[in-house]
Amino acid sequence: MMRLKVVPLKWHFFTLLVLLGIPYLSIAQNEVRLQAEVKRRLYDLQYGTPVKRQQAAEVLGKLGDCSALPYLIRALKDESPEVRGAACEALGKLGDRSAVKPLKEVIVDKEPYVRVAAAEALGLLRDSTSISILIQAVGDKSIDYQRRCGAAHALGVLGDSRAVNSLVAVLADEWPKIRYEAILALGELKDKRAIPALLERLKTENIPTIRVAVTYALANIGDRAVITELTKALKDADTEVRAAASKALDKLVDRTAIPMLVDLIKDEATREYAEAKLDKLIRREDVPLILKEKWLGDEATRLYIINRIGRLKHSEALQILLNAMEAESPVVRLTAATAIGELMDKSAVPTLVKFVDDENIEVSKAVIKALGKIGDKACDTTLIRILRSGRDWSIRVVAAESLGKLPADAIIEPLLMGLRDANWDIRYFSATAIGELGDIKALSAVKYTSEEDTNEMVKEAARVAVAKIKDRNLKATY
Repeated sequence: MMRLKVVPLKWHFFTLLVLLGIPYLSIAQNEVRLQAEVKRRLYDLQYGTPVKRQQAAEVLGKLGDCSALPYLIRALKDESPEVRGAACEALGKLGDRSAVKPLKEVIVDKEPYVRVAAAEALGLLRDSTSISILIQAVGDKSIDYQRRCGAAHALGVLGDSRAVNSLVAVLADEWPKIRYEAILALGELKDKRAIPALLERLKTENIPTIRVAVTYALANIGDRAVITELTKALKDADTEVRAAASKALDKLVDRTAIPMLVDLIKDEATREYAEAKLDKLIRREDVPLILKEKWLGDEATRLYIINRIGRLKHSEALQILLNAMEAESPVVRLTAATAIGELMDKSAVPTLVKFVDDENIEVSKAVIKALGKIGDKACDTTLIRILRSGRDWSIRVVAAESLGKLPADAIIEPLLMGLRDANWDIRYFSATAIGELGDIKALSAVKYTSEEDTNEMVKEAARVAVAKIKDRNLKATY
């Protein structure tokens, strides 16, 4: 029996590197260089000048090698406050909680700079001992601003709501970096008390990056009361701020925000966003919610609601749509007619018929199309009249299309007359409509048109109609 050879673990590692296309020699060389760098910096930390020791501590923190931990802890007692501060910072970056106890001893250091550095490191290690020192340090302008930034960051990591007031107090600080870190920290704390100050900063801040940070912080806090104010950032002059505001709103907006979004339609700057979100959120059961008189008074909002309820095919909306047919705005009448057609409610026919001769030709077309969609026999007389003597050839074309959707024998004769019309468009759509009806009595007429008409498009429409009539009647036979 053949025995499997046990391959050392390191050879599996080599194989993985080869499969990934990574040269092992390069990785090994980098590892050697890293170890050499750590050793050199450890030597400097122990035996170098104060400047060298400070630099060594800073670099060791960035390198992230935990073998430096005991040396950095020893450096907390260095005679130089700069070295002690750098060692604190490095220990915070290493993230090893065995440094918590020695850092607590440094909290009482005689140098404020070192105390804040130790407090910041403890914050990063998630030890709340330092909370009071960090709170004080954030607003202390006698301390280096970078250390104040670190304190703000650490307060965000700790997540202690006691820090809210101190962080809010520095939102107008002269140093942009401090404002930025305080905003992010408030977002991490998720305390609603910070909202008014953050909204004010969103209005007054002149640095786009900081305004972006505000939108993220507001999204993290998660209070939907900021939606209306946050939408104002959608018209910010800066592209990144607008994008960040949109993402923040996406996080906050849900179905409970529907009324708020409807309110935003009347503002041109927020209309596109509001309509896009509503399209995703609104369901048929929401129709009664959005049919409020206060919204129907604004034309843009009214148009959206009319269009939306038509697409949702909600029967309760019919009366609102019929009322909209009386609107002064032709755009509203056109949109309402289109929506009524989507509902396909036969009770709307009498009202629609009154508007087939609307002063606006596009409204007339929309009404005629709606009658065709509803497909009630009561439309016959009206549509035949328009086909025969409509005021414009384009209206007659729409009438021909609509007639083809009505289940009535009486309309065949007018459509056959349409095949002889002087306008090729009328002939084309009459042939198409006859094909949709599939009445065998029209076969010879459309066949003649398919062979003798002077327009190739009409001939093709007639040929298609002949095929449809034959197909339908063949199926009926069998």
